[in-house]
Amino acid sequence: MSQDDKFDLADDQVSVRLNDPRERDAARKLREFFGSHREHVFFSRQIEVQNENEYFHWITNRAIRDLRDEGFILGETRLLRTGGNKSSLASQPPILPSRCEAAGPPRGRVC
Repeated sequence: MSQDDKFDLADDQVSVRLNDPRERDAARKLREFFGSHREHVFFSRQIEVQNENEYFHWITNRAIRDLRDEGFILGETRLLRTGGNKSSLASQPPILPSRCEAAGPPRGRVC
């Protein structure tokens, strides 16, 4: 039996997260945002920064994950060419860019 099972911590944390009014509010706002930007792709960090005056970044990130999990937006994580860092993309279905589009303008490469 793990420590979490012993004290039911994992269940309590999930319950609190699902009932967080700020996260629900952020998800509502992001639904409107993605609805009015249907043909654009955004970095998850970009959305977090755009909303940092209203929500902590982890609240926005959770709302993005929830919208992705329910299928409202598409999400994809890609490794950056510069090393081990990852980048998360989010967009309304069916838009997600090809690898070439997400990488920006070609620099001598053929897509």
